[in-house]
Amino acid sequence: MPAKIVRMLIQIMVNDQPAEYFEKNNIATLIYKHDENIYLLSAQLLKDELVKIAESMK
Repeated sequence: MPAKIVRMLIQIMVNDQPAEYFEKNNIATLIYKHDENIYLLSAQLLKDELVKIAESMK
């Protein structure tokens, strides 16, 4: 049986800025903007953990 691909896109806030979160093949990705820079975090972590990492970046 082939692996099932699951995609989920969620609009969230990171440090009061809009961000996009999605999952594919058990990899979570968070894309957000902070001080004119665009960041992409991708890991096998839960959404809340990625958000904590993003919010800790100053």
